[in-house]
Amino acid sequence: MHPATASALVTLTPRELAVVELLSRGCSYGEVGLRLGISPHTVATHIKNLYRKLEVPTAAAGAFLPPSSRKYS
Repeated sequence: MHPATASALVTLTPRELAVVELLSRGCSYGEVGLRLGISPHTVATHIKNLYRKLEVPTAAAGAFLPPSSRKYS
């Protein structure tokens, strides 16, 4: 895999964006699940999908992508 480039737009679903928002505020997978009415396993699935879309192996790698490479729907 190679990192997404600035020319590639990544589209996040509203649910993926909500998961990222809560995780960025320090919530655990369990807390995110409670707030969104989903299981921690489903939260983990959303995170795996985000890694795949961003073409990164970890959250830390995804944090270094320039904002212009992302499109939020």
